[in-house]
Amino acid sequence: MPIVNPSPRQPIVIIMSSNKKYLLNQYKTSQYLNLSPPNLLQLFNSCKVFLATTNKLSPLERQSILELYFYLSILTNHDIEAKSTLQKLKESLPLTSKSEKLAVLESYYLEAIGSTNTSSSTSQEKKDAKQVSSSKKQETILKELEEYLTQVQTLIVNDENKSRAMSLTSQQAGPLSRMTTNDLRTIVKRKVALHKSFSSIDTYVNQLIDFLQVNTMDPFTWNELGQTYHKLGELTKAHSCFMEIAVLQPLNYKNWLQLADLEVELFYSGDLVAFNVLNDSILHYLRAVELCEVLVDAWIGLVVALKLIPVSEMEKSGVNSKLKPLEDLKGKYDQLLKLAAKKVNKFVELGLVTDDKKLNSVKAVLDDTK
Repeated sequence: MPIVNPSPRQPIVIIMSSNKKYLLNQYKTSQYLNLSPPNLLQLFNSCKVFLATTNKLSPLERQSILELYFYLSILTNHDIEAKSTLQKLKESLPLTSKSEKLAVLESYYLEAIGSTNTSSSTSQEKKDAKQVSSSKKQETILKELEEYLTQVQTLIVNDENKSRAMSLTSQQAGPLSRMTTNDLRTIVKRKVALHKSFSSIDTYVNQLIDFLQVNTMDPFTWNELGQTYHKLGELTKAHSCFMEIAVLQPLNYKNWLQLADLEVELFYSGDLVAFNVLNDSILHYLRAVELCEVLVDAWIGLVVALKLIPVSEMEKSGVNSKLKPLEDLKGKYDQLLKLAAKKVNKFVELGLVTDDKKLNSVKAVLDDTK
């Protein structure tokens, strides 16, 4: 039986200790990163039980759930379990000590214990390693982890280039192109991510920008840069990052939602023309609900944005033209507002609205449409 959080104002978390599909979905989507500490610990225990009691898994499924269990062990401070799981991954997969993926996993473990001494095996040695790491400067730990990943990069590149140098497609063909450390994108991204924990936020931003100059098609890094700019209050820069994602992933409804939410923030900041930015937010909320009709936050945001558009701003923006009369436009917005409010009311009745702050922001409108 699934374990369900019964609180009507909290996200419903379902954990099925014996459900393979559920655990694989957690691994693929990384939804566990958004869980509260108690639910995260519950998922860790469920995954532990599943691995201990289930044998009917394909090699790929077992690898995926082992990786999930490894990350859960790190996040819940179960260092011993993390190390043993890492060892199982090494044994069960055709991966060498110079594997890019294993190097990244091992770097997470080393970061967790605060040491690059991989020979530590006892609980006391791990405690000693943590005590040592707590007295180290952040830059020292960062340097150790970067050096470890760089060593692995060098080994992989050297081995691969030796192999390529000996491989000719024919007698006339030349050697294959040489690999560089930048080709190992998983390690490169991991080295950038280290700066989030060990460097200043300005350094981290610069690292993200440098990475994107080479890897412009990476939506995840664009999102990370946008989220970081948002935390810094750089709303227009964050907006540019989210727009990049909209181009790269036009079906990503969560990005359309965060883009629309940000445009409402820009309205309040006064950085852009009020009508233009609110009109954009309405269009982007609509795109989000077009892609995912049950995206509650997008419907709530749509209500907020529609209520914020003042007639005076429409007049100032010049939309009152022969092609699009002001009254017609206002009438369309009013109809859309009623539709969105009815949708939100329905979600409230079903108990799907969990954000009291957002609900209170549209309460008056909802009451008028009941």
